[in-house]
Order: sequence, then C-alpha cells, then structure tokens
Amino acid sequence: MSPLIARLRGLRRLRRLCVRRAPYALCVLCFVSALLFAVLIGALADAEHGETRLVLLPEARAIVDANRLPRLEVSENQLERFRELLYHYSDLSDETADLLRLPARIYISNSDADSSPDGWEVSPEHAAEEVELLFGALRLGYAGYQFFGGDAAFCAAKDAILREIAELASYYDTIPNWRYSDTIARYLGFVQDSHLVFGSRSLCEHMRFRFCPHCEFTLSADGSYHDLDGRRVVAVNNEAPSEYLKPSISADGDIVYILGVVTSERHQATLLELEFESGIAEMAWLMPADGVQHSNEKAYELIEFEGLPMAICRTFRTSPETAEDLSAFVRDAGILEQKDLILLDLRSNPGGAIQYGQEFCRRIATTDTGPFLMTASLLTDTALALQMNQQIEANSSTDWLIRIRKERDNLMDPDVPGWNISVSAGRYVQDTPVILVLIDGKTASAAEALIRCLRSMHNVVLIGTNTGGALLTGNAGLLRLPYSGIDVRIPTMIWMDEQLRNLDGVGYYPDFWVHPDAAENAAAFVRKYVVKQPVSGH
Repeated sequence: MSPLIARLRGLRRLRRLCVRRAPYALCVLCFVSALLFAVLIGALADAEHGETRLVLLPEARAIVDANRLPRLEVSENQLERFRELLYHYSDLSDETADLLRLPARIYISNSDADSSPDGWEVSPEHAAEEVELLFGALRLGYAGYQFFGGDAAFCAAKDAILREIAELASYYDTIPNWRYSDTIARYLGFVQDSHLVFGSRSLCEHMRFRFCPHCEFTLSADGSYHDLDGRRVVAVNNEAPSEYLKPSISADGDIVYILGVVTSERHQATLLELEFESGIAEMAWLMPADGVQHSNEKAYELIEFEGLPMAICRTFRTSPETAEDLSAFVRDAGILEQKDLILLDLRSNPGGAIQYGQEFCRRIATTDTGPFLMTASLLTDTALALQMNQQIEANSSTDWLIRIRKERDNLMDPDVPGWNISVSAGRYVQDTPVILVLIDGKTASAAEALIRCLRSMHNVVLIGTNTGGALLTGNAGLLRLPYSGIDVRIPTMIWMDEQLRNLDGVGYYPDFWVHPDAAENAAAFVRKYVVKQPVSGH
C-alpha cells in the first residue's frame, strides 16, 4: 500500500468516528477533511497529466457524510426481526375473498363518494357491515397490519368505530359519508402509511419544512454560528442553535446555514426566538418551503441547465403518454454515466413503477446498487383479490396475478405462511459521476425508492427539502365498500432496509436545505464546491 493511500484511509477512519459525535464533530470533520484536501492537492500536483474526476470540496463532503447513516452489517437476526413485523397466519380458512372482488357486491360505483358535493349517505346497519368487511380485509390483505400493532391495535379501533356508529344510529337514520369516513380515519390514526388510503384520505400525518428565507448564518471552526453581521447565536428557543440551523446553499452558491424545522403540515406558523451573545433576542417567523407544482410537463427530458446536463423526471407512472419518455430516462443513463456531473431533478415526482429508477441507478453505477433490502408480499386470497380489483379498475392486464395464484404455494415462505419474502444484498458504490439531486415535499414513493438507491452512491448530493414520505409499503390493492361506495387502497407489500425504520410522512432529508424553486443555487454550488481529483492508479 502506498503512503498516500495509507494516509487517506487513516483520515477516513477518523472522519467516520467524528460523524458519530455531531453536531460539534461536524467542525472536527471539516478540519480533518481539510487535511485530506491538502493531501489531495499534493496528489494533484504529482498527477498533473493523469486522468481526473470531479469530487466535492471537504466542507461540502463533510456535510454529506454526516447526513448518511452508517452502513450496518447485515445479519440473520435482522431478517428475523423483519419477519416479526409480519402478521403470522395460523389458519387462512376464514378468508372471504369472493366478497371483495369487483364487480361483485357493487351497489354504488362512485369511487370518491366521501368527497362528493352531493353528500352520499350510508345507514348505520350498512356502515357496521362495511366496517367488519374492511377490518377483515386489513387483517388478511394489509402488509402493514402487524407493523402497526396487529390484532390488538386494529381490533380496538374497529370496536371504537362500531361504538360510535351505534351512538350515531340513536340520532340519525343515515350517516353522511364524510362523517363516516372521518370516523374511520380518526380511529386508524395510529397508522403512519402514505399508501393506505381511505376514500380521499391518506392515513399518514405528513411533515413539511418551514424556514426563514431572510436569515443566513455561517459556521465557525469552533462550532459557533454567526449571522451575516458577525453576531454569535448562543441559543434558539432556549436550545442549542444546531437544533434549528441547517446547512443550505446561498444564491451565490456558498454553504450557509438557515433557520428551519420539520413539523406537521397542520401547523400554520412557527415562531423562533434567537438569542445572541450580546444578550439581544430577536424573533423569526418560519414559512413553508413550498415549491411550485411542476405540471403539464413531459414525464422526462434531458436538457442543459447553466452549462450542466440536467435529467428532469416528473413521474414514474406508466401510461401510453409516459411510456416512451420513461424508456428514454433509462436509456439516457448510459449517456449520463459518461459525464463528470449530473443534475437530476425529481421535484414533484409522485412515484409510480420502481423499475425505472432501479435500472437508471444500475446503468449510472454500471452495477447493482442500493442498500440491503427486505421485501415481504402477501399471497393470501384476500391480497390477490385486492390487487386484481386494482388492475381491473386501471384497465390493466391481470396475467401476472393469475400466474402468481397458480404458483403461490411454491412462492410462500415456509416459516411465515401467506408471505413471499425476498432479500436484496446491499452494494455501496464509490465511482460514479457527481450527482446533484433536486427534491421537494412532492417527491414520493417510487421516486423515493430511487433516492434510496442513490444514497448508496458516494458522489450523490441531495438538495431541496424533505421528501413526501411514502416508502414503507406498496402494491396497493382496491377494496370498494359495497354500500357507501368508498374506495380503500390497501398495500399488500412492505419493504425495509437494515435499519427497519418507517419514513412515511417524513421522507428523506436533503444534505442541503434549499427552497425547492432554487435550482440555480445548485448550479452555483457546483462552481464553488466541485473540483478535480486524480483517478486512483494514475
């Protein structure tokens, strides 16, 4: 091993130790990275005529590394823990999937009845029957059933809903659908799953980023924060400033820190008190960092933005209108893989089919990439009936569901009846182009699955706000309640990485918190914090 490589590896080990002791360690990390940069500058001088690639300057690299959780050693114990989060069916003889299938038992076909301006109604007797049907479908067809408490939590919710319906029956002959759906959604409030949708209501509380657009701060080597007038901030809301000051990018491309919090979208306003070293206190109002909805655009296009290649992908939902664009998104990855730097714009991308993002990453990295993943799909009659309903509703082919039904005995995990479990080995990739990914609160689902893969690449930087948070479950089927006509979207698949965490409603945090409309900031950041480094071996 060369002395240069030995020094690099020693500094990287020290840097990883520093990350665990953030936020003060971030300053130490910057210092260590500065030493690393000095080594690299020397290497550049030695390899003046060698092949080079683009890398982040140490200050930016330190912030990105501090925002990546350590990769865990994968063990059989983690797979066992994952299996414990799945409902264990001792007997599937009580399934009544025939009652769930379309078009059977359809009395009302309004798919959004609970939000109809005419106000649909349901009798208390029919409502009680639907509640029993709903909770039976959840137990046998919802992949997150055990994750969110299993029989104890869901049976308690069902009993509470039935009691409230009985109370309403003593006053009303019929229950307005809005009141009925609100009751069910309220008692299922313990579920934090963006893909479980009752009527028009997602059963998930979403968090949004709020910030003060007029305040920027700098971070000194000693770990203290100062405003642009040089005043030192000693507390924010009587807490350490690091709790509220987040790394950002100014309009000039400089790394700065801004006041911001991630809080429930139901909050209308947030007020913070800043205390300065002089004893002066000032108040700062935070406002939502909401971007513009990017609509009426192509699903994908490759453009040049301020001299940089920018791949813009607004959806992964497949349709006759998007099919060719999404195929081009995958094809162009082979072109972009040859670039030194890429802007990837995923703002307002609500997701869709995950295979486009997976193949994009594979072609960019020229290998499979992404974290260790565990996936469990329900193969019960109920789950397959719900998925069949969804395909029929979407006028899509059901051939693959028919094949699964025929082969499911071989697909089921023998230790966990009713489930098919698969594991994807993780792979962390070092050598890729520098990829700056623009994200916002409308980036969700399959777009977040793409981000999950991108976070396993060393040279990826996330810029914007936290994503929508819709990644815990997928493959939602359809249950149409027979009397009210309310549609329920029930996910039949759950997947998790080695940390077994639920990001729904919260999403992935960016490395740099920037208003979603400020793509120019990202381009300016490139000009200041991206430099050339010699390729290993040259």
